[in-house]
Amino acid sequence: MVGVLIPWLAVHAASTSPSELALWMTVGPAAGVICGATGAISMTAGRKGALAAGVVPGIVGGEATYGLLLIGGPAWRVEALLAVVLLAVASRRGDRLISVGSAAVVVALAATACVVYDSIP
Repeated sequence: MVGVLIPWLAVHAASTSPSELALWMTVGPAAGVICGATGAISMTAGRKGALAAGVVPGIVGGEATYGLLLIGGPAWRVEALLAVVLLAVASRRGDRLISVGSAAVVVALAATACVVYDSIP
């Protein structure tokens, strides 16, 4: 996540407020930790692994849902397709229904978080 943030900051730093920069420098590494931890847990057998397998595809799907509903454009369609592919790959073993359920919950939470973030003046 930090690897994605550094080029973004290099391009957009002049047009981004200091508070927004601070937010993304906090959110980026936190998201990296969440993705890494759930990726590791998803390798375990059972319900815990199946639940964790839906988290990263859910985050990607939530951002795609936000973009499709409020911004538009082909990039969000590609991101939505990526979320579906990630979910198919991540849930290839174990209880797929649990993975899909956890992904759906995370999609709703991530899309809501994006909308709430946009509503802050």
